[in-house]
Amino acid sequence: MKRYNLRVCAIDNEDGKHMLDDLERLLSSLIDAQTQLITMCAKSKSFPDNNTLQKIATLELNIAAVETAIANLPKQSG
Repeated sequence: MKRYNLRVCAIDNEDGKHMLDDLERLLSSLIDAQTQLITMCAKSKSFPDNNTLQKIATLELNIAAVETAIANLPKQSG
């Protein structure tokens, strides 16, 4: 598994593109998982249990972290 140091400023275009693709794929998966939980809660018409609320909140924190990682990637030229 390839590891990326998001604090490194000099990343060649190919590695930067792969990292962006990986992060966007992860972001999409996290958003999908959170949306499924929220939709399930809405359909149940009852207040979600604490475990479900915790999962939704944890997903939100992870979504924000990935969005920050994407925003902090070096800008691609060209």
